[in-house]
Amino acid sequence: MKTNLAFQSPSEVVLELPKRLFQFTADSDNYKEKALKVLTNCKTLKPSQIKEYRRCLLFIAAYPETKAEYGAAILGLHTLGEKILQLRLKDKKTLEQSGLPCTTLLGVYSFHLIHWTVLETNVNVQLAYFEEGAVHPREALSGRLNEMEFELEGNDHLSAIKWLEQAFGHTNRRVLLERLLTHIDALPITSLQKDQIFESMRVCVSLECAKQSPVLGFAGTAFLHKEGLIKRFDEKSLLNEPLPPQKKLNRLQKKELIRCARLSLLFLNRETDPVSLCNESGLEYYELSRGFSIAFFSAIPERRLPMESYIGFMMFKNGFPIAYGGAWLFGKRSLLGINIYESYRGGESAYLFAQLLRSYKQRFSPTYFEVEPYQFGKGNPEGIKTGAFWFYYRFGFKPVDKVLHTLAAKEFNRISCDKTYRTPYKTLKAFTASNMMLSLDNKITTLDPSILSTHISETIANKFKGNRALFRTWALSQLKTELGIEFSKLSNPEKTGVEKLYAFVSVCLRLDKLSPAQKVTLKNLILEKGKSEFSYVEACERFPFETILIL
Repeated sequence: MKTNLAFQSPSEVVLELPKRLFQFTADSDNYKEKALKVLTNCKTLKPSQIKEYRRCLLFIAAYPETKAEYGAAILGLHTLGEKILQLRLKDKKTLEQSGLPCTTLLGVYSFHLIHWTVLETNVNVQLAYFEEGAVHPREALSGRLNEMEFELEGNDHLSAIKWLEQAFGHTNRRVLLERLLTHIDALPITSLQKDQIFESMRVCVSLECAKQSPVLGFAGTAFLHKEGLIKRFDEKSLLNEPLPPQKKLNRLQKKELIRCARLSLLFLNRETDPVSLCNESGLEYYELSRGFSIAFFSAIPERRLPMESYIGFMMFKNGFPIAYGGAWLFGKRSLLGINIYESYRGGESAYLFAQLLRSYKQRFSPTYFEVEPYQFGKGNPEGIKTGAFWFYYRFGFKPVDKVLHTLAAKEFNRISCDKTYRTPYKTLKAFTASNMMLSLDNKITTLDPSILSTHISETIANKFKGNRALFRTWALSQLKTELGIEFSKLSNPEKTGVEKLYAFVSVCLRLDKLSPAQKVTLKNLILEKGKSEFSYVEACERFPFETILIL
């Protein structure tokens, strides 16, 4: 299909280009490259056209056919912000909450993400308002002011904003936010407590998105799709392919990686704990094939989960963030979640997902994966509409629920026999009543953290009458007797590991069944929890927890 661009207006090109994104043919006549040049040179585009134009730019930057096409996409992305700045105020307002460059975004985020944004970026962030029903700053900061400020602390006639203005001596919303953040950061409390105070106030901030889309500057040469998109490949062979060596990043590259990941999520009005709470020591980065790469993120020790390891990820394509999510790992089990950025859907999604499974399997060695119903439709209409259930099913995922497992097999057989058949909406919705699982070794794991958590709470309530201080003393004594862990003699990171795991180890494991060598291994595993989360995951995968579970 050829089109003469000389006879097309920019409006017509905006309508035509999205239809051509997935075409990789010899007779395309360089349409995409020429179309991008037309739109880049066009001085005026409507807001709706700018949205579509940007989506095309991002997709082509990730999946270019030629160097010229890639260059045209990069140029378009660099100049997109200028186009938006030239819009009339009325038109620019229609782009609010879009995450496009130079547009305004309102959102509620964690203390640590906003504090970092204010300190480490040039993103313009200011206090917008406090959400309805939030805790008043006077109450949230109660006991956190000087004792002699009892008049201010007791003043219940001022609105939240007016009270902050009196407390921090300024009316400018950006300055007010900075002073509030500085005050909370200086409090002698834990990282979690700082987040809790900030979260309780439901601080909605206004920020202006950066002029350019976040992208990794060290990602290397762009991969060119001269042969088009890969749709068919050997999934099993790819899953078993070892990862390349971890790419060594210097300190500046690590900071750039964190910056890119955080801002790309922020401009989507999203954040994840591993990305928001990581530091340079909690990163790993691997370059894969076809321009894909993946970064793993782990939170700082005090903010890690007590038993599982929440290892977040961000996938990149030619340096652009293309998907994000995470895995909750423990032993051989992994609960997995993924979100592909909207601009890149329709590309090599199956190959991307296979690379994701490969990356977690080869790096952390889980053999049992589960995905939650949201991934394929629960509370997610798009998942139902696109039949995401079958996307996972074709990768080998099956419903955990036995009834739904049988129903899915019958439904899939019908699809295979009749290419015109489409699964009814009601059936796809019914599938969301169960997780889906993939077992690479045909074994079912019994290490369910929710069951273990309930057992621990019941033990504390029944055996210790709810006295958690008494329980902690008993548990630490068990660790000392059985594993030789003396809490008072540990380093701070090692104490963090013990605090995370003492309840699980003392209540859920038969420590008396362990050999002396296994006890040493378990001890080291516990102490590692407060050091490297990556090393802790490796140790958990090797340890035979299921053979000594009390449940």
